[in-house]
Amino acid sequence: MRIDVWSDIVCPFCHLGRRHLELALEQFEHADEVGVVWHSFQLDREAPATDDAPVLDRIAEKYGSSREQMVAQHERMAQDAAAPYRAAGKWKVFAADAEIVPGIRSVAAPGHTPGHSAYLLESKAQQLLIWGDIVHSHAVQFQRPEVAIEFDVDKKLAVATRRALFARTAKAKLLVAGMHLPFPGLGHVRSEGKGYAWVPVEFSPIRSDR
Repeated sequence: MRIDVWSDIVCPFCHLGRRHLELALEQFEHADEVGVVWHSFQLDREAPATDDAPVLDRIAEKYGSSREQMVAQHERMAQDAAAPYRAAGKWKVFAADAEIVPGIRSVAAPGHTPGHSAYLLESKAQQLLIWGDIVHSHAVQFQRPEVAIEFDVDKKLAVATRRALFARTAKAKLLVAGMHLPFPGLGHVRSEGKGYAWVPVEFSPIRSDR
């Protein structure tokens, strides 16, 4: 029997699914007759392996539009998303590296998107940094923080931000939470050679007798 699996390396649920499959095979009496072939998940198999064209240009080409129209569309989407909150008087802006509410400070983390921010939470002498989209491929970018992705609006700035936050969190031994990290998405950054390593926190089910 052959099992073909298409998996996304930055999706924590894919890692969970892989482990569940491995556990199931361990209990299958004919596991030695099963071959598992892993494939990388691709949204567009026809896309070139390397492409220096900006994302907006590729989107415009895909939908038969122009870059100017794509920029205007994205701006309209942002305005439409904000409109209900502005109308209800719930829209609040904050400065970079400022206290938003007691115990929560914004941390400037530009590059991936305009205004991209991290948040530093502090309570009872404990801290947690929620850094958002600083990492997209943990298997690559901790060891090589200089690697950017196509979706970074400003790649050079995104790389500089990632380097700075890696250095800061490793030195301070800050607990970190973020997107695109292995389950459970919490851990620490450790200096390792010329790069860094991700050390996830130990996870176990909550006991019902506590």
